[in-house]
Amino acid sequence: GLCAAPRTADFGTEGRHHLQPRGPSKRSGPLEEQPFRGLLRPENLSREELVDVLRAAVVDQKGPLVTLNKPQGLPVTGKPGELTLLSVLPELSQGLGLGGQELQLVHASGKETSGLVLLSTCPQTASRLQKFFIHSRRSQRPTATYCAVTDGIPATSEGKIQAALKLEHTDGVDLRSPVSYRCTWYWSSALFLGTTHTLPAWALSWASAFCCQLPAPRPKD
Repeated sequence: GLCAAPRTADFGTEGRHHLQPRGPSKRSGPLEEQPFRGLLRPENLSREELVDVLRAAVVDQKGPLVTLNKPQGLPVTGKPGELTLLSVLPELSQGLGLGGQELQLVHASGKETSGLVLLSTCPQTASRLQKFFIHSRRSQRPTATYCAVTDGIPATSEGKIQAALKLEHTDGVDLRSPVSYRCTWYWSSALFLGTTHTLPAWALSWASAFCCQLPAPRPKD
């Protein structure tokens, strides 16, 4: 089953505006030192400042779910001691008035991508939604669309990719995956067994068999 919504917090747009900090922040200095609007440099922020940034980035808060707009440059995970999204979830949970319920990550984009991050205070809800996103990614439904800011108009990518594909049916989803080829060295010891006058002809037939991945003929005595 799904977890009940915590009673200590307001949800929806009204609750989001109520939870956001009002007035200028005393720690606004480092925030103004970011390279440009939208790009975040965690190394320039303290933990408290990062929590303030994430609180202001909350888009919606409803039931056990919290959605926020992660800025570009903020990693989801990292090394011990680094400022990441996961490292400040306890403080963010407290800052959003969730009581003793701590937010868990459901779905997020990578460090260099901005976009919506889905969090949940309910382990059962988080698990079910994580399975849903895994299934959606495998089935490519819906298809993820990314937007990028470029310097000028990029040249159209051209090229040809040749690869063998196989169709696999996994968890009710048809997946097309490349077929891996393994090169097998057949009768490699025969190089040292062939006689001088038969070795060139045998080597040619061996090479042809190797390219076709078929057993090579034995050299004649």
